[in-house]
Amino acid sequence: MFDFELTAGQIAAIDALNTGKRGGPEPAAITLETFGRLIPEA
Repeated sequence: MFDFELTAGQIAAIDALNTGKRGGPEPAAITLETFGRLIPEA
């Protein structure tokens, strides 16, 4: 368990962060050609 609790307002603020839009490139677009360097596997 955690030693803190979130208020309803804090939970609402976190929920509001989900805009349904990606914040970065499409994963398939991350290639050597588009980034110019090797991308290590996660």
